[in-house]
Amino acid sequence: GTFITNADEIWKECVKEMIEFCKENELLQLWVYLWREWYSKEKWNLWARAANKNISHIKTTMIVESHWRHIKHDHLYKFHKPRVDHLCFILVKKVISQQLYRIQLLQQGRYSVPWRKEFKKEWKQHEK
Repeated sequence: GTFITNADEIWKECVKEMIEFCKENELLQLWVYLWREWYSKEKWNLWARAANKNISHIKTTMIVESHWRHIKHDHLYKFHKPRVDHLCFILVKKVISQQLYRIQLLQQGRYSVPWRKEFKKEWKQHEK
């Protein structure tokens, strides 16, 4: 693999990789959708962590690894190597529904993320 830290280079490499995948698998319509909704520069800047210079690449990797560790611990603890269809089922039926529930609690003010207290403390210090 390659190690790229420049945001533009990361974007170009990701676009290239996805184009190659779509070409190899004759998925032209998929590429059109992906370009319009995800990979055009404007859309990429909205969602890709690589587009934001303030977010460390190391932190991004840690977040992804943590996310998968939670999925493995909470939902896949009985399965060493789950089949792809089973993994998709768990992601769609269990993980996403759990995240949606947390979002609802946050919106209703009934759930606070673990780091909120420390963040609020720091915020008030910087206010002064």
